[in-house]
Amino acid sequence: MKNCLVALVVVFLGFQSHAQVIKRGRGKPVYVQVEDTASDRPFALKKHDLLQLNVFDLIFTDVSLAYEHFNKDGKKGYQLPLSINAGGLPDTGDYRSGSSIGRFISSRNRIFQTGFNYNYYFNGQDKVSLYMGLGFQVGAFYYWKYNYGNVTYTNQWGNPYTTIAYLGSDRKVGNNYSGLIHGGILLNPHETVTLNLKTGFGLRRYSTEYTEYTVGYFILDVSLGFKF
Repeated sequence: MKNCLVALVVVFLGFQSHAQVIKRGRGKPVYVQVEDTASDRPFALKKHDLLQLNVFDLIFTDVSLAYEHFNKDGKKGYQLPLSINAGGLPDTGDYRSGSSIGRFISSRNRIFQTGFNYNYYFNGQDKVSLYMGLGFQVGAFYYWKYNYGNVTYTNQWGNPYTTIAYLGSDRKVGNNYSGLIHGGILLNPHETVTLNLKTGFGLRRYSTEYTEYTVGYFILDVSLGFKF
């Protein structure tokens, strides 16, 4: 009985130290070395929510936040973005449908923008996570319409003449709708801190009082994030 108690105590101490396991044989105890592999375990997903700030959008004085939730294995991410303009210098130029002025006006003159993004992470959440996804966005923006009309003047000889002159501008509200394919890298240098590099391309449609066109656009996002 005494020998059995001693053997049990030694086995318990062996498991506690993670250094060895004792296997009881017919003769002397056999010691089997067990290597501690805790440091070799893969990156563990402990936090399933991520809040990001888009640094690149600050160029247009937009504050753009995105909340993302990961599923259990971290391979699927469901993201809800929200962006509003914080001021800055708006583009008050005469809006011309289909011209290059419309390429950035929804960013520079943004009122708000939101939508939904789906991201697929090929290896789940790791220290370096590659992903691809689809996104859909809707938003509103300001644009300026310049007004011109016929104005009659009198020349130095008292004769009237008519010409086209600028009569002022009106600020109006337009809408935009867009869909895109994107991909990127989510870096996790720390368990709670992330750096997201994303690029993509898509189509955007503006809705104003003019006859509009669907234009292609390109995105380049750099975001800092916090997992919780």
